[in-house]
Amino acid sequence: MAVEDEWEPEAGRYTLRLRQSCSPTPGQPVKLPFLIPLRIGLVGPDGADLPMRLEGETDGGATDRVFRLSDAEQVLCFTGLPVRPVPSLNRGFSAPIRVEYPYVSSTLAFLAAHDNDPFNRWDAGERLALSVLLDLVEDVRAGRALALPAGFVEAFAAVLGDECLEPNLRAEMLSLPGEAWLAEQFDTVDPDAIHAAREYVRRALATELEAQWLVAYHGHAPEAVYRYTPDEAGRRALRNLALVYLASLDSPAGARLAETQFHEADNMTDAMGALGALMLTEDPAYGVALAAFYERWQSDTLVLNKWFGLQAARQHSDTLAEVERLMAHPAFSLGNPNRVYALLGGFMMANPTGFHAADGSGYRFAADQVLALDARNPQVAARLVKVFSRWRRYDVGRQALMRAELERLKAQELSPDVYEIVSKSLADAA
Repeated sequence: MAVEDEWEPEAGRYTLRLRQSCSPTPGQPVKLPFLIPLRIGLVGPDGADLPMRLEGETDGGATDRVFRLSDAEQVLCFTGLPVRPVPSLNRGFSAPIRVEYPYVSSTLAFLAAHDNDPFNRWDAGERLALSVLLDLVEDVRAGRALALPAGFVEAFAAVLGDECLEPNLRAEMLSLPGEAWLAEQFDTVDPDAIHAAREYVRRALATELEAQWLVAYHGHAPEAVYRYTPDEAGRRALRNLALVYLASLDSPAGARLAETQFHEADNMTDAMGALGALMLTEDPAYGVALAAFYERWQSDTLVLNKWFGLQAARQHSDTLAEVERLMAHPAFSLGNPNRVYALLGGFMMANPTGFHAADGSGYRFAADQVLALDARNPQVAARLVKVFSRWRRYDVGRQALMRAELERLKAQELSPDVYEIVSKSLADAA
């Protein structure tokens, strides 16, 4: 649904023009308008909802209304408004539609900080973070200085400090879009630029809001022994997110918080949260915690898979060497598919800067492992070799390196499972 608006300050009139459309599908070249329940709010500059009185109505107007839209184009004209509002559209995801409105960064930051509807507040924050990160990726690629737009940090600060929001919702709203999702937004993917942009934003938020992150971390400490309830799970999620931001500063204080939490944790969530935070630092406590985690959980197959996967996904210059070392670990075997997915799959699918290293080392390593696995378990090898199938989405240099590995694989004696994927990947480029 496309939405346009118009503000007439002298008359205090605000108009929304809404146009719905649905693309043709086989057998239905023309689609009739749907009945769409669209919940709307109008937010004033102080963050409070304004009354919505349609032209011709006599009552005061509710501050949150659902409108039944059944025409291809409809106009909603609100009167008696003292200031221009910011529209909060499709509140509570009242209709499963895509709403297109020309929000700018400052407007999204305002809604993320003030919208009374939790869903739209989350959505505004997601859109804002995505827009800012995409712009920063382009800045990294162009060699421009990086800076956050006005209102971005303030929007995060407002969410972090809003005790009226459930901790779990705050944790979701304060989490940045992942690198895999960011990559999907580009025709040509630059893993290094995406990683640099996201790390810049995370460190900036950690630096600017360090005091608030500390308050959130200590304010959501466990009050008793571990138990699972939705509220306690939410508190752990927000506390562990705060720890990640604090650890990303790579300061001794952040590392000590994570180290202490790891050794005091009485549940897997907090232990893994502390390990994940330590993974962002250069502190020796990371290695000590990894060893202690292994000693405690080495007999639990599923937990040990997480231990391997965590190390494989670490975006660090020496991760490939660490993965190669872990392949010689007594607990690792190419004959164990789940362990292979955890370690090799973790590196190839969850470590974009490692797998897509500009020198091609990640590609060579991956192709070597596919060959080794193909002789043991063609199905596992076929699943892993799919990481090469989207090679054309990358820059010319990486394309050449990935294609060379595909050609090398094709020249070998492959199982039908692997050969099919490799040959199709190369044929698509013909």
